[in-house]
Amino acid sequence: RVEGDFRYLSPSVLQTTVSDTVRGGFFNVNVDDIQEVLLSKPWVHHVTVKRIWPDSMSVTVSEQIATVRWGSIGLINPDAEIFTPEKNTYPDDLPVLFGPEETHQFLFALYERLQKKLGLLGLKVTELNLNARRAMTFRLHNGPLVILGREDVESRIDRFVGDVVNELNDPEKIEVVDLR
Repeated sequence: RVEGDFRYLSPSVLQTTVSDTVRGGFFNVNVDDIQEVLLSKPWVHHVTVKRIWPDSMSVTVSEQIATVRWGSIGLINPDAEIFTPEKNTYPDDLPVLFGPEETHQFLFALYERLQKKLGLLGLKVTELNLNARRAMTFRLHNGPLVILGREDVESRIDRFVGDVVNELNDPEKIEVVDLR
């Protein structure tokens, strides 16, 4: 039995994968091999395999949850881990983070803090960018590009949320807000 809530994974494909991996009888089945094969699938986040006496198995699979896109490389889950499924399976309308290699955890944490603050005001971050010079920008949905620069990023975010947003009568008409 293969169980789980699936949106991007096919239970029949997972079942076939498990069947193809099983070798031997009840006591000879290598549970670790089954877990390893299933975890190699990009949309699989976690796998639990249990033997059920006398002759069956229960495999519970939890699917990855895509929170944001990591540039053109892949997706990031809520644990700030990158996974790389086929691009045609990417969910629509995910915010995108761009930055140098190995900055995805930093940018994801910053994105979450930024979105939490702006979400209270009904605004949505669609893009967060850290360039090679370590200057930061973000873009609002149907709104301006906000330039934060390299220094005092947190205080500039607070200033934007506390002061600038209140002054934006129609954010869709503004192209750029420079907070440097």
